[in-house]
Amino acid sequence: MDDAVKAWLFDISNAIEEIDSFFVGIPKDFYQYQQDLKTKRAVERKSSITNCASSFRYISQCSLIRC
Repeated sequence: MDDAVKAWLFDISNAIEEIDSFFVGIPKDFYQYQQDLKTKRAVERKSSITNCASSFRYISQCSLIRC
């Protein structure tokens, strides 16, 4: 597997783990989440990282293109 692909997969995994850590010790209540601007913005930021990293497609001859 290409190092760039490994790095993107690591970024996705790390962002998901960080999003999960935002909710340790607090109930996962959507209404409460909507009212908490800091958590909402943090989740949006981490979600954008996963979207960006997953928007690349691995194609033949080991080259990468942006979708």
